[in-house]
Amino acid sequence: MWVAQTLAAKIPDARALPIPALIHNPEKIPPAAGNVGFIFPVYAGGPPLIVDEFVRTIRLQTADRIFAVVTMAGAGEKSTYKRINAILREKDRQLDYANAVIMPSNGIILSDVTPEEKKQKIFTTAETDVKTIADEITNCATGWHTKSNPVFTYFNGLIYPFLRKEFGACDKDFSVTEDCSACGTSVSVCPVDNITLEDGYPVWHHHCQLCLACIHYCPNQAIQYKNKTEKRGRYHHPEIPSQVFKKQKSLPEEPEETKNM
Repeated sequence: MWVAQTLAAKIPDARALPIPALIHNPEKIPPAAGNVGFIFPVYAGGPPLIVDEFVRTIRLQTADRIFAVVTMAGAGEKSTYKRINAILREKDRQLDYANAVIMPSNGIILSDVTPEEKKQKIFTTAETDVKTIADEITNCATGWHTKSNPVFTYFNGLIYPFLRKEFGACDKDFSVTEDCSACGTSVSVCPVDNITLEDGYPVWHHHCQLCLACIHYCPNQAIQYKNKTEKRGRYHHPEIPSQVFKKQKSLPEEPEETKNM
């Protein structure tokens, strides 16, 4: 989310529109015009399911150029570009430009979060990379840019089709400890409204994206995944607190000049 907001601020006349809000309000998805970009994280060598669905839904006939910027902690960007491009090819379009930004890891169901010292170095590099990417997009650059080891990307591309089938049901392995305060944060940050409170506790309904926002934003660290996360840290970008993250489910106000057209 930080990358999307920062790119929008650095690219002239750009607006960042959150995919969760548009998916919830499909009638508000306008025909794309000008340069259209998709900014999203890599999940196991491919796009999140909600991004896949959105790219299939949005009308792109009138778009001038189409780009993608992915965030990741490890590898999988090229296989992700290919999957987005395959969807675009079904629309007789193509991915004109693609790039990746390395960010700290939040995949705590596999390993612990990125150490603090390394995290700060990643943030510094990311700021430089986002500025470069914004300049390239503004200047209509083309081509796909990769950062990770191609071997890792290759294997990520192989496992993604199998893992994506399991994403939705992975939430069966979430649990809630007695530290839960029934604050409702997990409900508000879930991008696909997969969580409700029942008797004061979060309940998942098996449409999970595996973004892990519910785990990372829980103020009491009361949400766990199997027995893997209890002793692991939590991470979200310091400029994206839960109050900001949950806004992705609502569309921002249109600029005054747009309203008056």
